[in-house]
Amino acid sequence: MNKFLIPILFSLNTFAINGVIKVLEAPILYKKNESSTTLMSVRKGSVIFINDNSIDNDVYYKTITKDGMDGYVLKSYVKLIHNDLDELDENITMNTDPTDYIIDEPLPENYPFTHSRAKKALMNINYGQGISSSYGYNRPREREQINNSASMEMKFLRRPKFDLQNRFYYGFHIGAKTGRNEFQFTDRNFSTETHASFSAGPVINYTFYRRETFEIDSSFQLGFNYHRTFVQMQDIVNDEEEERTFTGLSISGSLSTLFIHRGFAGNRYIDFIHGPAINFNLPYTLSASAPADIPASWSQEDFSVSSEVTFAYVAGIMYRY
Repeated sequence: MNKFLIPILFSLNTFAINGVIKVLEAPILYKKNESSTTLMSVRKGSVIFINDNSIDNDVYYKTITKDGMDGYVLKSYVKLIHNDLDELDENITMNTDPTDYIIDEPLPENYPFTHSRAKKALMNINYGQGISSSYGYNRPREREQINNSASMEMKFLRRPKFDLQNRFYYGFHIGAKTGRNEFQFTDRNFSTETHASFSAGPVINYTFYRRETFEIDSSFQLGFNYHRTFVQMQDIVNDEEEERTFTGLSISGSLSTLFIHRGFAGNRYIDFIHGPAINFNLPYTLSASAPADIPASWSQEDFSVSSEVTFAYVAGIMYRY
């Protein structure tokens, strides 16, 4: 029987002094460091045991958690219970409680509530596959070079009032895209096609994964596009050259996944975004804007661009306002 009482008596002797918590919520820390792991929190008015050997410590008292682990609490958060006149020398209240998060009511009219920023502005650059369709040259090709395209885009989004979780956004986009393809024919003629397009349309955006500094969004947009393609023909044999402009309209769609890194460049409202995109381009026709000066170099007055699925990568910045 005595062998069971000895550990209990030893424990009571080790934690011989009681203390009462005088802040709203005092953290019991794993180490003597405010950034240490919090083992548990003790509410105001609770009584804890204080280790005798830590009474003279300048900053922390050593205590014990309800799970029997050693822990540390700031001395300024605790009033020791001496059961004598020494208690009169200790102030049981604090002028400012750093753990008190409770706001007195009623709130003043000018209380500075923080309103969630419900709008986003994005600016990004896209780099990916270009247009593979070309003018109908009606002559054998010796070499062709289909280059990648680049575009710049801006989006303006806002959150609807019904979305209380701050995940769904809608808005519109505007952008411009350019690319260049080159062709060489067996009759020593050359052609260069420079493609340019201007796009605008609606956007919907949804955040399906969110952490404090990282998000993953899914975005879908429709594009109503105006195309201008400049086709330049070079006849080396006859030393002739002509450039013609072809224009047309089309509809396209784009589905992208955006990886968002919050707090870019130290600003909490600016994010760095990047991710892959799939573009769906419906077929359209480009028509010549003027008759040819050298009819022999041209086989047709318009040409069709077939439907294509292309891939691109997006990178840019986003501002929340």
